[in-house]
Amino acid sequence: MYNKQIDLNTVRDNCNLWRNSGDIGKSWTSIDKTMNYFNDNQDKFGKVGGPGGWNDPDMLVIGNNGVTVDQAKVQMAVWSIWSAPLIMSVDLRTIDDQFKQILLNKKVIAVDQDPLGIMGSMVMTAGDNVNVYTKPMTPVDPATGDYSYALAFVNRDLENATNAFVQLSLLGLTHANGYVIENLFEDEPPVTLKPTDTISSVVNATGVTMYKATVVV
Repeated sequence: MYNKQIDLNTVRDNCNLWRNSGDIGKSWTSIDKTMNYFNDNQDKFGKVGGPGGWNDPDMLVIGNNGVTVDQAKVQMAVWSIWSAPLIMSVDLRTIDDQFKQILLNKKVIAVDQDPLGIMGSMVMTAGDNVNVYTKPMTPVDPATGDYSYALAFVNRDLENATNAFVQLSLLGLTHANGYVIENLFEDEPPVTLKPTDTISSVVNATGVTMYKATVVV
């Protein structure tokens, strides 16, 4: 686990990749624990993560027994929001196709591999159980410097789906011309929303909805 006695800037000066948390297990409980830990320390980790040095929350457990498809999408989404290394731990000879498609999702991988390399963060809780994550990324409006964003709505409830909704401006998405919103896991037509508009999403229990919000220039 992250040792508060260690100066992360010193780690950054000497390493290109470092583990921040304990070993992850093949269960939602372990994924959930890792997310809690990173959420609690995201300000410290975010200051040192970026091109040349990366925070590592441990391997993806996608495709292993004990993790559902929804839970696998959560890990893929949040690890990508964090700009974390996407290291697989599954036997690719026997992986189920549903999990394979999660690992091969080029749009989500592009979030993880965005050239800005900014570590995203959990910015608010919508309702009782939905953590909302954002990550600034390309393309950037050359006239205003406003970022595009990845968004992830993670439902931590173990049993119940929920409808999460929030105004874009409350997430820091304030680009006057608005954003083209694309669902990264589902085949839905993109929509254009202004900062005063509300994004609404039904999120499965221990599941996620993930979007790319691209600035309109």
